Amino acid sequence: MQEMLLKDGVRYYQHTPEKEEELELLVKKYQKEIFGEDAILFDIKQKIKSETGRGTIPDAYLFKTDTEEFFLVEIELSSHPEYSHITEQVGRFLSALKDWKTRQKIASILKVYITSDIVLEKFTMDKIGTRDIYQYFLENVLEKIEEQTSQVIIVIDRITPEIREACGILRPNPRILEFKSYTREDAESVRIYQFTPSYKHKGPKPPPPPPEMEWSKMELFAFLKERSELQTAFLKTLSKIKEKLHADELIRELKSMLGSEFFVHIGGALGGLNNAINRQHKEYLYHDGWDDKGHFYEMAPKYKDLIYEFFSK
Repeated sequence: MQEMLLKDGVRYYQHTPEKEEELELLVKKYQKEIFGEDAILFDIKQKIKSETGRGTIPDAYLFKTDTEEFFLVEIELSSHPEYSHITEQVGRFLSALKDWKTRQKIASILKVYITSDIVLEKFTMDKIGTRDIYQYFLENVLEKIEEQTSQVIIVIDRITPEIREACGILRPNPRILEFKSYTREDAESVRIYQFTPSYKHKGPKPPPPPPEMEWSKMELFAFLKERSELQTAFLKTLSKIKEKLHADELIRELKSMLGSEFFVHIGGALGGLNNAINRQHKEYLYHDGWDDKGHFYEMAPKYKDLIYEFFSK
């Protein structure tokens, strides 16, 4: 029987995705709500080989910076008739992790992924300090993965006895995370999602900034005059874009503007920008997020015209 949620007299019926890709996009979109603000979801589909040479392609990897735990993430649908492929894929992955060369390859893949995104790189360095990203994952994370009580997370639209049975034969047992979708009866595009987060809730978000945290034109222009070359290029680029700019497009634009200087200053540029804003006790001038195309950046609408005006002079 189909499950139903009732909210303010409106009915929402459980929706079963037709393809795994639909559930994958939802997990990626709501990764912070599912795994927490301190987690990094690596959307990497690259073959990893076990000691016997048999390969497996994970749906994603997850790293929790607060606990230094690393997981293989598999996305599954309850509509699948059987789950023998799960035990095979997960078994190959766990076997592959025992091989030193495989751990080296994974650490290298993670470093490339992180350093290709300037915001993600800053976030990661804030968490791990000055250590080299490759060495950190190889020595501090992957070498200790066998100490974890679980190394795999299975995300599924509905937990069934069959999925429990399939996961029950694996050691250590995977974590099973149920992510349910419900659609409004008179508007299928309106949805509610139900899941149990895999992290401890830290309480409500802080209230919106009071009016005194808004930038005046004079304050903002004075602030923009003091920015570094890369910070200036970053803000100038976003101010010219009508909507949002994805990370790969942003990087290409900054490289074309700065040339070799881009690589010299890339490490802490955005972190320095955010720290400078925090010292002013003012609102942020941009925000970032995820969509089906990946990580994107967008200028705060409130200040976009002012910033564009400043850089147009």
